[in-house]
Amino acid sequence: MNSDGYQGMGEDSALDAVGTLVEMKASLDLLLDSSTPIEKMVTATLGQRWFGDQFINNTVIVTQGLNGEAFVKLPDWDLQPTSRPI
Repeated sequence: MNSDGYQGMGEDSALDAVGTLVEMKASLDLLLDSSTPIEKMVTATLGQRWFGDQFINNTVIVTQGLNGEAFVKLPDWDLQPTSRPI
């Protein structure tokens, strides 16, 4: 397993970027409240922590002989093949 932030942010597939897009939208909505209650700050902070954790050990390369294929872990733990040549 490897870590690749660019793949997790949708370098070659919009499906890989789903977690990034959803978390950024959720944090933006929470932090746009002008009164900024502590509950929203804590929720946004936890969301950002989750976002960062998505890029740790988020790629895997499967090899068969001389051939290999790279996969990116999605937020639901499915693996999405990348278009990156190995």
